[in-house]
Amino acid sequence: MSVRWRELMSGTWIGVMAGKVWYLKQDDFNVFYQVFEPSVNKSKESEKKCSQDFSQDKKPFVGIECYTQEESLKESCCRHIKLEHAQKESKAASHLQTDHLAARVPDNMMQEDYVGILREYFQLEVDIENLYEKWSAEDAYFKSVAGNFGGIRLLRQDPVENLFSFICASNNNIARISSMVEKLCDHFGRPITEVNGRLYHDFPCVDVLAQDGVQKKLRELGFGYRAEFIVSSAKSVMEKGGLSWLLSLRCGSFEKARSELMKLRGVGEKVADCVCLMSLDKTCAVPVDTHVWKFAAKHYLPALKMAKTLTTKRYQEISKHFQNIWGNYAGWAQCVLYAAQLKHMKSIASSRNGDTSEPMIKKLKH
Repeated sequence: MSVRWRELMSGTWIGVMAGKVWYLKQDDFNVFYQVFEPSVNKSKESEKKCSQDFSQDKKPFVGIECYTQEESLKESCCRHIKLEHAQKESKAASHLQTDHLAARVPDNMMQEDYVGILREYFQLEVDIENLYEKWSAEDAYFKSVAGNFGGIRLLRQDPVENLFSFICASNNNIARISSMVEKLCDHFGRPITEVNGRLYHDFPCVDVLAQDGVQKKLRELGFGYRAEFIVSSAKSVMEKGGLSWLLSLRCGSFEKARSELMKLRGVGEKVADCVCLMSLDKTCAVPVDTHVWKFAAKHYLPALKMAKTLTTKRYQEISKHFQNIWGNYAGWAQCVLYAAQLKHMKSIASSRNGDTSEPMIKKLKH
């Protein structure tokens, strides 16, 4: 669950990722970003423009332009560094030759591979256009929807942040979930840097959430019964090996990862599936909530229209049905249809007047 991004103005977002504060925006073929690095006194900043080609060769990043914060966008585009790209023989997207970048960009402008972080976070190696074509060929309803919701892809989120954000989400709304996650960060997370008068914090490490006194503090902050779930799950994760254990679940089967997660307090089927899908690389996982249940009953499984509750049996029936239709990336396809049910996404699609050329890199809030 990604609830730490805020839209500052139309199309410009600020949020925390990989221990840094980011500005992000995009146009048809580019992702623009500004990074605020952790610093004791003053944040170290670098601003870059990554050229992204979604047309013929489907290469996520084919070049990079670097410029200093003091320059205006118009001026800075006059001085830039272009990089060649190396294409792999497989169908995987091409990768920037970042060793060339490090050699040609001044030390104070490149502390690490920001492009690599963005590539991983937006999972740009996934050929989303090919997947849309495949899903459309197998599913008439998906085809009828996909034209207005092109380019939707899942974020590859930090498993600790994602897990505990979903535990906060129990019987909650987005506004309150966001507030709780920010409280976790502000009270238990490492300070990163100040941007526009606001101090940003990283998401707390799991060992911090497992400490004595955390549950009491969380109750004081209004977390209610979720306070016990958070601390209990944090302690369980630490007993199993902490972050290393969570990351190890990426290597095993979906069934194993799901089963292990459901042993944690506050983690049921939906939360386990969401964490598997969004953080553990289990692309076949299909989380089912009210939105998914409704469009499944309306367009795929009409017998579910008579059902009054979403039982475990019906949950599994819906998940399996979509996995059979959409295959290994069923969870990604489900998110496209999920987005199509949301009012703000319908508004975006309507404002684009059917123009599907612009990639829509959006956060899907389950």
